Amino acid sequence: MKTVGCLPTHGDPYMLKHWLVNYDRVWRGEVEELHVLVSGQPDPEVEAYMRSITEDVGAKFIGCVGATMDHGLAMRQLAEHAVIPHHGVNADVVAFFEGDSRVCTPGAVRERVERVAVGEVAIGSPRVSMDGRLDAACRARWGPFSD
Repeated sequence: MKTVGCLPTHGDPYMLKHWLVNYDRVWRGEVEELHVLVSGQPDPEVEAYMRSITEDVGAKFIGCVGATMDHGLAMRQLAEHAVIPHHGVNADVVAFFEGDSRVCTPGAVRERVERVAVGEVAIGSPRVSMDGRLDAACRARWGPFSD
C-alpha cells in the first residue's frame, strides 16, 4: 500500500521550517512520501531555501507558484500528482495536512492512514474551496458528511 502525505502551504519559509521540524521529529516515516506545494512565494532565493529544507527531511518539493493559489486548487494539484500514474507515484492513500497543524503523538498519523486504507473511515471535512469532483467522489464512496 502506497501512502502519501500532502502539504499545500503558503510562501512563509519560517512556518514551513517549523512544520517540517515537527514532521521530522514526530512522525517522519508514517507515510511513505511527503509532498509539499508552496504558493504565494515569488522570490526565487526563498523558493530555493524552501525546496532545500523540504528535501533535507526526505520530502518531495512539488513546486512553487508565485501567486497565492486557492487552497482547493492546491489540494487538487497535490492529489493529482500523488495518484496519477504518469507522475510515478500512484498512491493508494493520500493524506492532506494543514500548514498550521502539528502532530504531537508518534504513531497517530500511521494509525489513521491504516484506518483509511482498509475503508474503515474517511477523515476530512468539506471546504468552501473543495473541488466539486473530489466532493462528489467522496460522497459517492462514503455517503454524506456527518458531524
